[in-house]
Amino acid sequence: YVAGRYNTVDAEIAGAGANFGVDKPVSIERYEISAGWFVNKNILAKVAYIDQKYKDYPDTSILYEGKFNGFMVEAVVGF
Repeated sequence: YVAGRYNTVDAEIAGAGANFGVDKPVSIERYEISAGWFVNKNILAKVAYIDQKYKDYPDTSILYEGKFNGFMVEAVVGF
């Protein structure tokens, strides 16, 4: 199979406000493009490229300008 996925979330940081330099909600965006192959009815092999970004976090946060991108290889066994 071939698939594409887009996820986004907007949220306010609990307890944050003007005192923490947060004047708008933070957000996370994730894009994923993947391809998979059912080796048999119980085994799936999958390859995906992922691009994920953290936006609008204050510069005091560990997630400030955070991002992840790269390839993932995965195998799943189902019963």
